[in-house]
Amino acid sequence: MKVEMRQIGARQEAGKVGGIGSCGRELCCATWLTEFKSVNTSIARYQNLSINQTKLSGQCGRLKCCLNYELDTYLDALQGFPNDCDQLEVAKGRAYLIKKDIFKNLMWYSLPDSNKQYPLTIERVRKIRSLNRQNITPEELEAVEVVSTKPKEVEPEFVDVVGQTSLRALERADKKRKQQRRSGPPQQQTKADTNQGVSQQGQSGRQGGNHGQHKSGNRPQAQRNGGNRPQQQNAQRKNENGNNK
Repeated sequence: MKVEMRQIGARQEAGKVGGIGSCGRELCCATWLTEFKSVNTSIARYQNLSINQTKLSGQCGRLKCCLNYELDTYLDALQGFPNDCDQLEVAKGRAYLIKKDIFKNLMWYSLPDSNKQYPLTIERVRKIRSLNRQNITPEELEAVEVVSTKPKEVEPEFVDVVGQTSLRALERADKKRKQQRRSGPPQQQTKADTNQGVSQQGQSGRQGGNHGQHKSGNRPQAQRNGGNRPQQQNAQRKNENGNNK
């Protein structure tokens, strides 16, 4: 039984292995794409993409197949732009074309004496080009002010779920803790005070007990003395009766 070995390319291998692309979805070659078209760097230039191999290449190591999806739309939109306007002559120098914006119908130029980019309308570019053909150099490019319609991102304010606390309150708490550590914990001081109070109470209780013992010890002697009083009175009476006789 003969087994035929078939060699496949990097794109077919990535389709069999599968994975997730940079767009966050499953690879096209692993789901529905069966025919692979050639992709080159000129497609990225038509779409005004920077030639960055790490961003333009897929998991197979080749240029992404999705670059071909919007190529026809870009080619149709670029037909309204002039082709022979890569350089324009003005009084400040020669302006070079950087990119074409098909969404705003603008052409961006740069001058050699500055790094600033100047957006020009298609009508203005054609007018300057016609003046250059007549050996006339205009003074300025007359750039257009571009207003961004993108809303500004508002940074969310900090909201404390537990309670609205500020950094100052936390700093004060840290200072109090540091002071307590330097001066010693207050619990030990309170314990020492309570121990002294207990000892003083014990001593006073002992002293009170001794006073009670002394008083109770003297009471029997008084009772004894009180018990001898009737005998003394009887003896005195007898003496008085004898003298009267």
